[in-house]
Amino acid sequence: MNSALNAPSQLIVPVDSSYFALMGIKELLAEVDEIQRGTNPRLSVLGYLLTLVDPTYIRG
Repeated sequence: MNSALNAPSQLIVPVDSSYFALMGIKELLAEVDEIQRGTNPRLSVLGYLLTLVDPTYIRG
């Protein structure tokens, strides 16, 4: 994943609403920080795209 983060200046992170996805975001942000300090100081997280939402949590 490291080389995929060297080219862009902004990053949109797709994430589902599970516990393990949130732990993955923590690891991804650590990787982004490492990339910023090393090879791509322009890299920033533009936002998060919520995916795989459980429809039982949506009130209509």
